[in-house]
Amino acid sequence: RPLRRFLVWMARNGIQYSDALRFGMDGVVSGAGVRALRDLHHGELIATIPKAACLTLLTTAARDAIERARLGGGLGLTVALMYERSKGKGSKWYRYLKTLPRQESVPFLWSEEEIDGLLLGTELHKALKEDKLLMKEDWEENIAPLTKEDPLEFPAQDFTFESYLAAKSLVSSRSFEIDAEHGYGMVPLADLFNHKTDAEDVHFMLNASDSDDDDNGLIIDDGLANGDCREISSDKSVLEMVMVKDVAAGSEIFNTYGQLGNAALLHRYGFTEPNNPHDIVNLDMDCVLEVLLSRFQKKRVRKRGRVWRKAGFSGCESQGSEYFEISASGKPQIELLLLLFVIQSRARDCKALEDAAAKVKGRVKKATKALGWRKETHCHPTKKRRLESVESRLERWLLNSTVINLLLLVIGKRDELYGITFGKEEQALGECRQHTKELHAARLRIGERRILRDCKQELLNMKANQC
Repeated sequence: RPLRRFLVWMARNGIQYSDALRFGMDGVVSGAGVRALRDLHHGELIATIPKAACLTLLTTAARDAIERARLGGGLGLTVALMYERSKGKGSKWYRYLKTLPRQESVPFLWSEEEIDGLLLGTELHKALKEDKLLMKEDWEENIAPLTKEDPLEFPAQDFTFESYLAAKSLVSSRSFEIDAEHGYGMVPLADLFNHKTDAEDVHFMLNASDSDDDDNGLIIDDGLANGDCREISSDKSVLEMVMVKDVAAGSEIFNTYGQLGNAALLHRYGFTEPNNPHDIVNLDMDCVLEVLLSRFQKKRVRKRGRVWRKAGFSGCESQGSEYFEISASGKPQIELLLLLFVIQSRARDCKALEDAAAKVKGRVKKATKALGWRKETHCHPTKKRRLESVESRLERWLLNSTVINLLLLVIGKRDELYGITFGKEEQALGECRQHTKELHAARLRIGERRILRDCKQELLNMKANQC
């Protein structure tokens, strides 16, 4: 019944869709989904959605209050969603909001016990602890004051911290970028399509502004990353959904949120995908330093680490933490290899890198040349070697026996964080029911540990070949 009423609501609000679409509860990913009743073809327009029908900072009835509070981005949109929910049948989007769950099962809504029990060792474990603290601050500083300043418009019972988290979970998992003027918004109909990595069937064609938008000091939250703009619609007032490939009758039609690993998918949307090709594993700088300090004097590690940074190198950064990535193929970030090489290198080679730092400027090839790599060391290469990229040759050169041993120690220490053996992880995955927290957490853990295992095996193979 809510779906039928929603279809009537869409018609009244100018949302048009192809009669070749069937909306139902038999989606592959989450239960809900959209299927093709007939063959659909590349370039076919399947829906138009007026921007006025989308819930945004410009269309919400709370627009003036949100602007006065200088709330923008995901934070402002979350307040808009809470406000419209609080109005019940008085909200323009009542029928749309009735089709939404109260909240999505994203990890920041899990209990502390679930986070510690299911995500220990993963990329999300530490991030979620920090996220929850920041969300509490956002609510206390920006939302709770609204209930005191205007309790009639923002009744306290509808703007609790729990209500904020519930609304935020929907904004995080279901909002789409509309244009530079509207920013992100809740887009009726669009959020019925399930996500599938690298398998996009349908895409928005949006009208994007030619100029960048200025936030003007707004308080924002960057937890938005669903749809993006790749093409321009001729009608500035609507969004168009267009097929980007053929889909056979009876098949589910998928949207995609981008090339995201399972950590990002679970964090933002509450689900994972088996054998996700975009998975990565992070190695915290603290973990790397712990291994280095167990093998070298503290003075050496500090001094040579400064040389590495002086030459323009660093790890990735997020929320004040520095880390290195291992890709889904088990390939470590080359900046990590270079750091380990510099720490173990001869004093004269380290000095050469320090002297060349101004010219190196973060370029790996120049750094390795300063450290002693020479192209002529690869004279008379085999056909396989000739086909190698320069970067692959540099990586192989950096991975001497000492660097391999150091990296194996780092990987071992990283794997210890999960707390149980890999075999028990696989057993746990087999016992999980579909669409549960336990399943998605186990899939994330196993995906990360497979990357660590593959990286370790490749290093052991290289080590054996060097003997």
